Amino acid sequence: MCCHNLAASFRSLSRYPKANECNQEALFIESKIGDIDGKANSLLMHGHILYSISNCVKTKECYEEAIAISKEIGDRDLQANCCLSLGKVLFKDGEYVKAEELYTNSLAISENIGDVFLQYQSLEALADIRLKEGKIQEATTYLLLSKDAKKMHGSLRDNDQW
Repeated sequence: MCCHNLAASFRSLSRYPKANECNQEALFIESKIGDIDGKANSLLMHGHILYSISNCVKTKECYEEAIAISKEIGDRDLQANCCLSLGKVLFKDGEYVKAEELYTNSLAISENIGDVFLQYQSLEALADIRLKEGKIQEATTYLLLSKDAKKMHGSLRDNDQW
């Protein structure tokens, strides 16, 4: 987990080689101890790092493998995150139908597990597709739904008893 956090921190600072180094260390440790969930999370992070440096082919591979693992182990939250991430890559590549399918999957899973922030992200992604298609009314509907989800997320966070 510590290596994942370091990788995320270095990625946010645009220090991609260092982020990759930390993530590879996490992947090595997870493989050594048989942590399949950790491996899927490392693949997701590796995809994020590769996406940041515009390596879309390898990014897709990482996200697809992470989706397969998350389905296999039943980690619905991870699956939804991976679907959303792969959808963004496909959207960037102009593969809107596949991206929409992944965004819809992410939305359905996030609604099912009650992840309001992931619902917000999925709805915004679906709005982007509709905007790209010139379907302004449908995009507006998705954006209004995402606004409601974001409000709900903020309300839940602000009322947290921690």
